[in-house]
This record gives sequence, C-alpha cells and structure tokens, in this order.
Amino acid sequence: MSRTINWVSALDVNNKSLLEDLQHKMVNFYSNSGTYYEDIDFNYNIWDDLLMLPQQDIIDKLAEAQTVLEIGCGKANILAKSRELENKYSGIDFSPELIKANEKKYAGAEFKAIDDPKRFPYPGETFDVVFSHFVIEHTIYPHVFIDECIRLLRPGGTLLILCPDFLSKNRITSQRVGLSQGAGKSKLKEGKILDAFLTGVDNKIRLPYICAKKRKLADLSPQFYINLNPTCFTDVFIPDVDAVYVTYEKEMKKYAADRINWIEVPEAVAEFCKKRNLLYLKGIKCNQI
Repeated sequence: MSRTINWVSALDVNNKSLLEDLQHKMVNFYSNSGTYYEDIDFNYNIWDDLLMLPQQDIIDKLAEAQTVLEIGCGKANILAKSRELENKYSGIDFSPELIKANEKKYAGAEFKAIDDPKRFPYPGETFDVVFSHFVIEHTIYPHVFIDECIRLLRPGGTLLILCPDFLSKNRITSQRVGLSQGAGKSKLKEGKILDAFLTGVDNKIRLPYICAKKRKLADLSPQFYINLNPTCFTDVFIPDVDAVYVTYEKEMKKYAADRINWIEVPEAVAEFCKKRNLLYLKGIKCNQI
C-alpha cells in the first residue's frame, strides 16, 4: 500500500469515476465481509457506560422522540441498553444477514437493508430523530449522507452525528503512514528503522502540512475530502481502517446551515469529545427550507 496521500473532494464532479469505484468496493466490503460486523462490535456495551457522555446524550434525546432512525445500525446495540426504545426504533445497514439477525433479536423494532447508499429506504419527513454513531466517516459521499438524514427528518426534528475528528487533528486512521501498519514506536522496537523514521515524517510533517492546506480550502467552501486508498483492503482490521471521509466539523455545519439550526452540545459533552478527538454534531431541522 502506497504512502501517497490521495484525498479528493466528493463534491468535484471530475472525481466521479474514482469515487464510484471506491463506493463499489466499500459496499462489497460491508455487505460481504464475513467478520466485519463482529470486528466492530468490540464496543457493544458502550451504551451501558454512564461515563460515555455523547452516547448518554443521544439516549436522552431518543427517549423524548416518538420515532427514531439509526443510520448504520450494526447490531443495534443501543437497544440492548434501552429496550424501551424498541417500538419506536428503526435501523438501516448494508448487510441483509445482519438485518435478519436484528429483526429476530428485536422484534418490536424495524430494520431495512440499504440497497442504494445515496438513497435511504424511507420516505421523507418520517422521523423525529435521525442519528449516526461512528458512521459518516465511512461514507464516500458525506454530503449525500447529510442530505438524506435531513430529508428523513420531520421539520423540527433532531439530527445527531457522532464521529472521529480527523482533518482538524491532522490524521485519518485509514491513511498509510510509513511503510507498514503500526505505530512508529512499535516499528522502532522491531528494528524497522526506516519504516519508523518515515512514520514519524508522515505523522509530524506530511499529514499536518496536507491537512492545513485542505482545511484552508474547506473553510472557503465545503470539500468533503475522501481518502481513495483506505488500508482496509490490505491491513489487519483495527477501528477505522475503513474510514474514508476526512471528517471536518466546519464544512459539515456550513453545508447544512440553510436546513439545520446547529445547537451547542452540553459543555461536559463538548469537553469529553475534545479530549478524545471526537465530533458531536447536534441540530434541529428548520421548519422552512
């Protein structure tokens, strides 16, 4: 896997063929992987942890709603924590087998498979709350993901997005740094001197430089940069080797500003996210679009 930093804007029509090719690969990866949904289930009990403030804030908001949709529901682990949500919960994801397993486990909820990542399988203005939990960073067209979230919300409904903070922190987990997978210190201990050196150069110089340039452009107008070479196709699985969107809070909020009134999250939640390099976006759909 090349160290080349190959990030392109999802909004640039000249990148369409590249993005469509990556989209096809990622859909196959999620739909047909025999172990992916088990691999990402390491944090299945995160909704039980009262110290995880963003998750608890999401649970509190869902409790107030009549209808809720989780995009990229996985195994719908939030229902294991909050069974009272079951009768008002809907979840969508790519794997038909996963959807069938969810339906069997949570008979009161509704689950649907995503056939088209650019069009979620529900009519517009269906839900009081639409939320995603570490999902948007895995989308090839993040702006379309946001569009679809807003389309499915009723006027006055709430959008909740929790994800890693990448572009502001000069990183994305799926980008190759050095010559192989792993941290620089580990490579140094293994005697991989050149690999460790290049890992340091990538982390301390190349990525910060590229990210600074990309932020300047994204500050002028949303870009939604996509990593065309995610390491998920070559590396041993670790969380977010399949992340492709170099997440950036400013562009997400700016892109949807005419349709979503973004609101400040509680101070304690904001501080929690800052310390852990997370983004938690919370907004209300405008009554007039």
